[in-house]
Amino acid sequence: MPTKLTEVELSIRSCAGGKCPTVYRSDDGRYFVQGYKVGGEIKSLAPLPTSEDLVEISQELAEALKIA
Repeated sequence: MPTKLTEVELSIRSCAGGKCPTVYRSDDGRYFVQGYKVGGEIKSLAPLPTSEDLVEISQELAEALKIA
């Protein structure tokens, strides 16, 4: 059975239209963050394994996660 993703109630959008940074929760309790891809110098500062990536989210979304 495929995993189902649902938007978490506390999600905050920082743009007027389309998809913006969002937090999703799967039906099995995992969380996923959608954000803007980071590249260049900022990405080179983070020692990421090849199986991971770096995304940017708004301060408002990060603060909402703290109170969840």
